[in-house]
Amino acid sequence: MPAALALPAIQTAIVVKLKADATTIAQLSAGAASVFNTAPPGAPFRYLTVGKGTEQPDHTMGPDGLLKWGANCTIEIAARSQDASDLPLLTLIGRVKALFEGQPLVVTGYGSVIVGVDSVPAIVDEVVDNRETRTQPLILRVIVHEGTR
Repeated sequence: MPAALALPAIQTAIVVKLKADATTIAQLSAGAASVFNTAPPGAPFRYLTVGKGTEQPDHTMGPDGLLKWGANCTIEIAARSQDASDLPLLTLIGRVKALFEGQPLVVTGYGSVIVGVDSVPAIVDEVVDNRETRTQPLILRVIVHEGTR
């Protein structure tokens, strides 16, 4: 386990949880199909992207053979919209926050998972296809460990 990155397993777990939440997918333009790692060109707005992560080792001490490998990660979930108001975007990212902060997350290969919000940066405005487009990032802090803590 020590050579494996935790980020792919964490990203997969987050996407599964987002797609399984009826309240979240009801706010997206194409339901569960509007959750991406990287949105394809022409993806209809409102959608979520899950990606842009960081990972630091978070191991415990002990001899080989013990469950001691872990990681302290951040991962960005971003909501994108071309709505005239910020409210739908903030409502969506608020739901995402409620789904993950302090809530259980099953990450394959890890017996211990702690999830919290690291930060909610400012909304980013840009023009896409001659329309005002807003992105609201939310950065999750996810700490995983092979054993239970």
